[in-house]
Amino acid sequence: MARVASAQEVEIIVYVDGDLLEHGGLVELTAAEFDATPDQRYEVTVSERYAKLTLLRPRGTKYTFRFRPSPAHSDRDGIEEFSTETLTVGSHGVDTPEGTVQGDYRAVRVFPFNEYGSAYEATRIATAWGQTNRGMPPPANAWGAMSLKAVFAFPGDTPVGLLCDDLGALSVCTPDPADQLLLEAKWWQAIAEARLERLRHDALRDCYDSGNWLSKPASCKGIKGRGYPEYRPAN
Repeated sequence: MARVASAQEVEIIVYVDGDLLEHGGLVELTAAEFDATPDQRYEVTVSERYAKLTLLRPRGTKYTFRFRPSPAHSDRDGIEEFSTETLTVGSHGVDTPEGTVQGDYRAVRVFPFNEYGSAYEATRIATAWGQTNRGMPPPANAWGAMSLKAVFAFPGDTPVGLLCDDLGALSVCTPDPADQLLLEAKWWQAIAEARLERLRHDALRDCYDSGNWLSKPASCKGIKGRGYPEYRPAN
């Protein structure tokens, strides 16, 4: 970690490495105003497929999060196309010594390497779709990343533990390696539930769109069907 004093801005450089670089994942960022230490510049390396970074910044200052591939991979073919995308933005509560304060929040997806760096278009497309083979880890396409977010947003009775590094004004939390199997199981479950919900939504929409403009169904009801969500007009 490197720190450089600044009077204007707190800057966080997130170097992406390991499984996060190879398979992609999600990084949740929260920045809240608080009487923290003086403005600083941080450089942190994240290798796990999920991370939560929380910044307590001096009141009235700006902040910037920047994602970059680890310099150790600078000569890898395709790494120059390294990509991230912001999935959601909003506000989030942050615990401080003075209580809970609201901070700026965003969830950032780190693309799997094969989604941007593969030499084969078919591989890039399949990775973006979330296609996997037996034995592969959960996909981190857009839907997969949102499912990973749900694992930590709704932990249930068996939450995945987090280990945190306190770097002064910045904390970096990643999953406990002892919970790796639990994390993957909950992640796959969240992906399956999200897929089922999309199928249900599409089936219900198709039912309401059935017929012609003079005889649209007033309501639809679910039927057992063939093992996936189906609806038919109730009237």
